[in-house]
Amino acid sequence: MDSDTIQDLTKKQSEPFQNELDAVVVTIQKIKAAVKIEDSNKRMTEMIEAIKKLRTRQRELWGLISRIEEEAFKKALAQEYGVVGNPKLDEVYSIAYQQGHADGFSGIENSFMDLVELIK
Repeated sequence: MDSDTIQDLTKKQSEPFQNELDAVVVTIQKIKAAVKIEDSNKRMTEMIEAIKKLRTRQRELWGLISRIEEEAFKKALAQEYGVVGNPKLDEVYSIAYQQGHADGFSGIENSFMDLVELIK
């Protein structure tokens, strides 16, 4: 299961956040360009503060999208490996995440494959 598959699974749910994220990125770029030509120190300071607030929102949106994708991935793993509703699923997923998250979803899945047999 790759990132594209997870994004396809979560598109409907994460699309409003992704649209807002795209708008935030564009706004940041516009303000950054305007800061370069702004001659009023007061206005420049206001623009920089606006960028800081937008970057905070950008991180919040990234977090929301990541959580949506991770939940969908976890659910898909549980279905694929036949452990939906297993009380140990969260523990196994947590261990798999710790072991494999540096390699993305495929790393987590590889670790999960090794561990899931312990709870079947």
